[in-house]
Amino acid sequence: MPIHRHFAVAALALSLAMPLTSVAFEGPMPAALAASSAYHEITPEEGKAMMGKEGVLLVDVRHKAEYHRGHIEGAVNMPQENIPIGRALTIAPDTSVTMLLYCRSGSRARKAAEKLIASGYTNVYNMGGVQDWTYGLVK
Repeated sequence: MPIHRHFAVAALALSLAMPLTSVAFEGPMPAALAASSAYHEITPEEGKAMMGKEGVLLVDVRHKAEYHRGHIEGAVNMPQENIPIGRALTIAPDTSVTMLLYCRSGSRARKAAEKLIASGYTNVYNMGGVQDWTYGLVK
């Protein structure tokens, strides 16, 4: 096995072995997430352009009460703390689905993205928070 494959396997094993508490970060983005080609930070405008296309799932990762006070039309609610690590979501069993995540400010969406990538999702987009969404919310 070429040396670069050994490194990639070791890096993947290390990222999967990180304790659950490592996903609860507030500071700089973890290197594993920053280096991931599966993770993308996008603007609300870019997210809006992707919405409604086949294979794109819009996910509000805020608490249920926040979701019910107002959410982006078409979003499903999956609170960040309820996203499991290591298995596919029932709302998105295909790990190649494009996931557009948002919360209030983008922080919980980033945490959710790390969990989803650790679970094998390959197209995860953080479009920030509803505080930056200028296209209206529905209840």
